[in-house]
Amino acid sequence: MVNERQDDTVNVHRENPFIEACERGWMPDWCTRAGIRRLLDTRLTSAQARDPEIRSEAQREFIHRASTGPVVEHTRQTNEQNDVLPPVFFDHVLGARHKCSSALFEAGVDNLDEAEHAMLALTAQRAGLANDQAILDFGCGWGSLALWAAERYPRSSVHAVPNTETQAAFIRKRADKRGLDNLTVEICDFNQFDPGTGVFDRIVSIEQLEHIRNYHALFGRIRRWLTARGRLFVHVVAHKFLMSRGMDTGTNDWLARHLFAGGVIPSEHLFAHFQTDLALLDHWWLSGTHYRDTANAWLDRLDANRKTIHSLLTDAASATRRRRIQSWRLRLMAMAELFGHDEGNEWGIGHYLFEPHPGPTQPRKRQQ
Repeated sequence: MVNERQDDTVNVHRENPFIEACERGWMPDWCTRAGIRRLLDTRLTSAQARDPEIRSEAQREFIHRASTGPVVEHTRQTNEQNDVLPPVFFDHVLGARHKCSSALFEAGVDNLDEAEHAMLALTAQRAGLANDQAILDFGCGWGSLALWAAERYPRSSVHAVPNTETQAAFIRKRADKRGLDNLTVEICDFNQFDPGTGVFDRIVSIEQLEHIRNYHALFGRIRRWLTARGRLFVHVVAHKFLMSRGMDTGTNDWLARHLFAGGVIPSEHLFAHFQTDLALLDHWWLSGTHYRDTANAWLDRLDANRKTIHSLLTDAASATRRRRIQSWRLRLMAMAELFGHDEGNEWGIGHYLFEPHPGPTQPRKRQQ
């Protein structure tokens, strides 16, 4: 995920000379990537990874925490960080549709724009998008799916909920340019968002649940927003059995600092534990190699346009602009190595399709 939620300044930790050298751009890319792989190996040899009893207890604690508190935490700080970089930066990094989540590099697809379209088409297929539906795309980023769906299904109404006004303005401008009068855009705090009961036939969430605190509360709300035959489709990044919070716990926790800061990386089967209000109908798993190739394609575009990007970031001194660019290069290298680890067999992409439980549901009991 291209995480616009993170601060775009480089946090140099002098306690670790290797990390400092990487963050300042003094280390060649092959060496930086080797260091990232070593950090990943450390994650995969942790006590939680090796001991099933420790992993089970960690999962119970994780599930309990994900059933309490607000739907989203730190929304003000998150939204402020979203607007750090101007849209023109992403014009030169993302593909033609500004998809800030994984593309799908199927056999024979070696072009980022084609891979973006392939993942959007697969999402629409698995979510069951069609004409004559009311569709909600919440946490929609730069609106890649919302705009794609509004074009493909002109008799449907599409409601896009991005995180910031910058993203909303971008989506509205593209919708106006394409003459899409079936697309509406709304900015709101997810803790207060409430479109009403039985409003949507399809709700789509792409790489947004990684930033949710309380899945139980969110799924309860979504059940009410869906029509009786409605569906929720979820696309998240995940590990095949580990779940972790993206917290920077020390000077060596470089991956948490550069990826998924403040969010979570769920395990593949985490959402099976949240079926009080929504029933899991289907589940798919995509190799991490798709995200590896996406991140590498973003990095190639960034490097090819580095001089242009540097000249466009006019709000800071030249040295600060170079640090911003290097910070993003590190994030993209980290993403490529994370999802490419063991040829994509550790971290990958989970797709989930839910339907509302019929009739009233009972409050979820706390696990003892």
